[in-house]
Amino acid sequence: GAGKTALFFRMRDDVEVQSVSSLKTVRDKFTIKGIENSPVLDVIDCPGHQRMRGRATELLNDAKCIIYLVDSEDKPRLKDVAEHLYELFTNPQVLELHTPILLALNKTDLTTARTDKFIVDELDREIEIMRNSR
Repeated sequence: GAGKTALFFRMRDDVEVQSVSSLKTVRDKFTIKGIENSPVLDVIDCPGHQRMRGRATELLNDAKCIIYLVDSEDKPRLKDVAEHLYELFTNPQVLELHTPILLALNKTDLTTARTDKFIVDELDREIEIMRNSR
C-alpha cells in the first residue's frame, strides 16, 4: 500500500511500524507526537482498496481536511489514484464544505520512485481526460 496506516501510527505514536494492507478503518483522537502544542485531532485511516472506499465517502461531511497518500513507486496505480481524486474533487460534500485536500507522496526515498513532478503531471493528465469525458 501507499503507507496510510504506517503514517497514522507514526503521527500518533511517533514510531515506525511495518503494516499490511488495511481492511478496516482505524480511528483515534491524539496530538501529533513531536509537534509542540499540537491540538487534539480526530484522525481516521481509511483503507485505499476500491471495495473499501464507500466507508470513506460516509465520513466526508465531518472531515476538516483530507490527506491523500500516494505511493511514489506504484506507477500502474496512478490512473486509479487520479480517478479517486477526481471523485473527491467533484464530490458535492467536499465542494460545499471547501474541504482542503493535501496530496502527500510516500516512498520518495526509493530509487524506483517516480519524481513528484512526474506524479503530479500524470495525475493532472488523467484527471483532465476524465474531466473532458464526463
